[in-house]
Amino acid sequence: MKRIWIYLFVIFWLVPDAISQTGQIRGKVFDFRQNQPLVGQLIVLEKHQAEQTSRRETETDAEGYYRFQNLEPNSTDHYTVFTEFEGRTYREENVMVTNLASNVTVDLNFNAFTSDLSVMRILRHSIFLQPVPDHTHGEAVHVLEFLSLENRSNLNFQQEVEGEILGCFLPLPSGIEQLQVGISTVEIMEEVAENPVVIPAPILPGQTNIQISYLLHINQVVDLSRLQQFQTESLQLLIPESIPLVVQSKDLEAKTPQTIHNTVYATYETAKPIAAGRAVQLQLKLDRSSSTLFIVLIAGLAICIVGFVITMVIHIQKPGQRDTVELETPDYQPDVSWLRKSDASDLAAVKAIRLEFITRLDEMHQQEQVSARVHNRIRREQVERLEATIAQIQE
Repeated sequence: MKRIWIYLFVIFWLVPDAISQTGQIRGKVFDFRQNQPLVGQLIVLEKHQAEQTSRRETETDAEGYYRFQNLEPNSTDHYTVFTEFEGRTYREENVMVTNLASNVTVDLNFNAFTSDLSVMRILRHSIFLQPVPDHTHGEAVHVLEFLSLENRSNLNFQQEVEGEILGCFLPLPSGIEQLQVGISTVEIMEEVAENPVVIPAPILPGQTNIQISYLLHINQVVDLSRLQQFQTESLQLLIPESIPLVVQSKDLEAKTPQTIHNTVYATYETAKPIAAGRAVQLQLKLDRSSSTLFIVLIAGLAICIVGFVITMVIHIQKPGQRDTVELETPDYQPDVSWLRKSDASDLAAVKAIRLEFITRLDEMHQQEQVSARVHNRIRREQVERLEATIAQIQE
C-alpha cells in the first residue's frame, strides 16, 4: 500500500512539472572563411503558430553563441532561425521545441563552401568503349567513364554557373544518348542535364567516385574531346580490339594492351597531368579495313569452335570407347607470306583472336571438356600461329 502512494505522488507532482517546463533554442555562429566565431551577430527567431507569426531577436556573445529561452514546448508550433551576413541570408526552418526535445541546437555556419578550383583534382579519369552490335540506328559505341574526384579542402566544393549554385559540371561530347550518372557520396534526386553533366549536390571533402554511361554514334570520326574542368592527373582511353577505331590525339600515348574480363583493350594514356580548363583532344577515326578483317577472322574462329564442339559431343556420347590409334596430324607451317602482306592493325587483330582462342581452349581443358591429347595438339598449333604473328609484328 505504501508503494502505491509513492507511485501516485510521482504521477501527480512530478509529471505536471515535466509538462510545464520551458524549452530553448541555442547555437553557435561560425565563419569558416575567417576561421572564427562571429561576435555581436543579430539572430532572429520567428515563431509560427497557426496563421500567426511572432518575432524575437538576440545577438551572439563573445564566443559566437546565441540563446532563445522560455520557449513553450508545443508539437504544433515551429520556429525559423535566421540571420543575414554579407548580403546572404542563412536560415534553419521547421525547428520544433517539444517536451521530448526541449533544448534544441541550431548552428549557423557561414562560408562553409569553397569555389576554389585549385582544391579540386581528378586523380584518374578512365574512358572505356564497348560495342553495341544490335543498335537500331546504325553503328554506335557504349561509353563508360569512371572519375576519381578529390576535394582536398575541409569545405564542401560548389561553383556558380550562369547564376546557379551547383556541385560541379563535367563536359561531355555532343550527340550522346541514354545518359546515366552515379556518384558515390550522394544520391542524385533530380534530372541530370546533358552536355555537360551537372552534379547538383556539393562535392564533399575527400574522394568522390563518379560513373557516367551513355551511347554515342559512330561516324567517320568519333570525337570524345572535352574541356577538363579540374586538373587531371591521369586520363586513360581503352578501346577493345573488336572496335575498328584508330586514335588520333596529340595528348595520348599508346601503352601496352590490357586484358580485362577476357577482352583485350588497346590502351592510351596521357604522359603528363592536364591543367584545369584545358581542352584535351580525343578524336578516333573509323578503320573499315580493320573491321572487315575482324569479321572474317571471327567467322573463321566461330566455324572452328563449332566443329570442335561437335567433335567433343560425339566423343562424349561414346564413353566406353577408347581411342586405339594416335591421331597423326601433319606439322602446321604458318602462312608467313600472308602475314607479311598484313598491316599493323591487321596483325594486332590476328594476335588478339589467337590469344582469345588459346585462352578458351585452356578453359575447356580445365573444365574437362577436352581430353589432354586434343588440348595439347590444338594448343601447339595455335601457339605456332601466334609466334609467327608476333614475329611478323616485331619485324
